[in-house]
Formats: sequence, C-alpha cells, structure tokens
Amino acid sequence: MTSNLIPKKLETFYLNTIEKILGFVLHFNLNPNFLTTLALIIGIFAGYFFAIGKFIIAGILTLLSGIFDTVDGKIARLTNRVTKFGALYDSTLDRYAEVIVFFGIGVYLIKYNFYITSVAAVFAIGGSMMVSYIRARAEGLGFECNIGFMRRAERIVLLGFSSVFYFLHDHFVSFFDYVFEKINFDLPAYPPMPLSIAIYIMAVLTNITAFQRLHYVWKKSKEIEKLATQPENEFATQNNKEVKK
Repeated sequence: MTSNLIPKKLETFYLNTIEKILGFVLHFNLNPNFLTTLALIIGIFAGYFFAIGKFIIAGILTLLSGIFDTVDGKIARLTNRVTKFGALYDSTLDRYAEVIVFFGIGVYLIKYNFYITSVAAVFAIGGSMMVSYIRARAEGLGFECNIGFMRRAERIVLLGFSSVFYFLHDHFVSFFDYVFEKINFDLPAYPPMPLSIAIYIMAVLTNITAFQRLHYVWKKSKEIEKLATQPENEFATQNNKEVKK
C-alpha cells in the first residue's frame, strides 16, 4: 500500500501490525476462509459501534477487520491454499463488511440529523463499491486494474484512523467555529470529527478512482485493438504495393 493520502507513520504502523498478525496466524495454521469470515464478524461489530456513536472502538475494529482481510490472502498464498472460491468468498465478504460499516455510520448520522454528511456517506460507499466492481470486471476481461487514489487499503486506513482520532473532535469544532465566525456563518451542531471529513474525502476520491479505472481500462483496450488491427493494415498496404507494381 503506497498512497500520498496516508501519512507515512500511519501507513508504516498499519503495515507493521499486519506483519505481526501474519506471523501469529501462520503459527496456528488457520484456514484463510476462517480469517475472511472473522474479518466480516469484526466489521459487523464495527458497524454496531459506529451506530451507537462509539467511534474510537469502531475505528479500531475497522482497522482490525481490514488487517484480517489483508492477512487472509497472504496466508492463502504462503500456504498454497489459493482457490477460486476463496478469492470469490473474500471479495464478497469484503463488500458486505464495507456496507455494514457505512450502514452503521449512516444510522448514527441520520439519528442525530446530520443529513448532509449522511448523503456524503452514501456517495462514499457507492464510490467504494464501484471501485471494487470495476476492478473485478476489468480482471474478468483480462486487465490488471489496481490503480487510483482510494483503493480498499486506503479506505480502511482513512476510515479507521479518522474514527480513532475522534478524541480530537472538540479541537476540530473550535477550529471550525473560529473560521465560521470570520465569515458570519453559524453551524448549530457538528457531525463527528475527523470522521466526517474522511467521509467527504472518500465521497469525492472513491468516485474519482472509479473514473480513473474506467479510463485506464479504456486506454488499455484501445491499445490492444490497435495492435490487433496492425497486421491487417500492414497486409493491406503490402497488397496495394504489389498491385501497383
């Protein structure tokens, strides 16, 4: 995982945690599909804690779910247990976990009348689904497509850490109060910070990533079409030369 969006220290911490858990899991020889299921179960709990406003716990669980989701594939490759069903099972449960987490966030936002942020959450989860769908569809057509600003790893890290840092909520509120006071704008209540900022970022960048992937596949398909028609064009040119002779 390499992204300019994620601070290097957070990225290093996340990757180091994955390596530690990987070593632990290898020791117990756990089935990759069990780890995939475990990631979903943890994601369900994360969604629940989001719904009741326990954002720090929810953020930790979101990160833990993402870690197990990463580890299951690594375990499958290291232990030669890669299967087509395992890949499908992993992708399917990933989508469920992501939807459940955002459902929990949506429940909280609507309960406390943060409707604009809840709409942003809809765009964020919609964009996330499209990013994953385009990759899966592209790979089914023979294209590698893991590009873009907001891949799954970036989404997990951004959502997880922005929730863990909920203890900074009051500092964000003080800052925005100061800014809004300068422009004579009054916001009566604030959605959870910095989680809400992360949601707005994801709402924009997931959909940009989806278009990035579409454009990438379109460009690659045009290159393949061009290469496929080249021999025919060369043959036609050669025939024309022979006719002229």
